[in-house]
Amino acid sequence: MLEPISVASTEYIKVPVFARDSTGIINPTADVVKFTFPAAEIPITTGTTWTTGTWETVVLNGTTVYKARCLIGPTGGALVVPIGSWDVWVQITHGLEVVARKAGQIKIT
Repeated sequence: MLEPISVASTEYIKVPVFARDSTGIINPTADVVKFTFPAAEIPITTGTTWTTGTWETVVLNGTTVYKARCLIGPTGGALVVPIGSWDVWVQITHGLEVVARKAGQIKIT
């Protein structure tokens, strides 16, 4: 779990994404990325509401790192996450695949 986030804070939740195929490392930045924040330990379903995210690309020591991100918070955030503990799920659509993975948990105080 990340450090607690104030309910008054507006900030990006960032999730590193790494995938490869037979051609090498996949650049996912053209793929649609979405986030959902269900209550902690509650499974997602086919009716889950997803919020569209964006991509951030960072080069560290010559290595490209791709991060999916979602701006949360009351000041211009794509989503206001209320006080509580929430799972962080990321969904990426790449070709025919729609992959959803739990990326962690946040606590809003």
